[in-house]
Amino acid sequence: MVGKQVLAVKIKTGKYAKQVLEAKNAMTQYNSVVGKKGRFVIVRMDEAKKGKPLVHVYNYLRAPFIYIMALLFFLSLILVGRKKGFMSGLGLIYTFLCVFTMFLPLVLRGYSPVLSAILLVIVVSTVTMILLNGVTVKSLCCILGTVFGVILASLVMMFFSAVMHISGYSLGEAEGLIHIGHTTGLKVEGLLYSGILIASLGAIMDVAMSIVSSVNEVLVHKKDSTPAVLFKAGMNVGKDLIGTMANTLILAFTGTSLELMIFISSYSVQYNQFINMNKTAIEITQALAGSFALVLTVPVSAFLASRLLTHRVGE
Repeated sequence: MVGKQVLAVKIKTGKYAKQVLEAKNAMTQYNSVVGKKGRFVIVRMDEAKKGKPLVHVYNYLRAPFIYIMALLFFLSLILVGRKKGFMSGLGLIYTFLCVFTMFLPLVLRGYSPVLSAILLVIVVSTVTMILLNGVTVKSLCCILGTVFGVILASLVMMFFSAVMHISGYSLGEAEGLIHIGHTTGLKVEGLLYSGILIASLGAIMDVAMSIVSSVNEVLVHKKDSTPAVLFKAGMNVGKDLIGTMANTLILAFTGTSLELMIFISSYSVQYNQFINMNKTAIEITQALAGSFALVLTVPVSAFLASRLLTHRVGE
């Protein structure tokens, strides 16, 4: 629906709580929030003028439904995964806390986004693996496999980003980020790389855990297995994971850039123009760098597990 509404809204929270005020609501194709009797909405107050504030409808009240959805998700984790599911939920909460209380403050204080992302990877993977497996050699193998895979992929990503001349300055929000950088010290150029590392972390941890667990199971059932046999077993599992996980990341990045592809297709942009666009180069680099991290995690995790789990390091 498009058009205009004048609504009587009863304010629930804040300075004007319990007051009934008149609110203007402009509905457009881009943001159509329809006001109805009994419906909860978020409003914006403009106190520039004396007297009662100017009230504008901002958006629907969505937070309660987000909380309900999150609660149902955690309940499903516990019902299906039992103790492991509960620990996974704690790991997820811890990850969110690390992003908002560690990574973002570091970046906004002018620290390198890439180094901050690598620190986040180390901290998150360490706590997540310990929550799932305890302080064990298995956890150590998973942590090291994840961290080495991410660092190796970041080096490859930074090299190709440099030769292709893409960085955080190529992002669509670069203008606003540069303005933030002037007041906070934010290093905009590294944001692209750090975003890729964080986006691929979950899949990388999944691959590392799958390979290390597979090698551990082989060792449990055949204790006399040599590191070479265990490494081969880990690589065989890794080969099966690579195809599906790489597709998972590429499809995820494709989904986020779907509107770009539709826009380009509808205007019949020439291939030479399309493949060299900033946005295209960024999306392809993100997809391939994340997949590169997955591929590199396989041999690293398999090697570490085959050596450390048998306590035969150096043989």
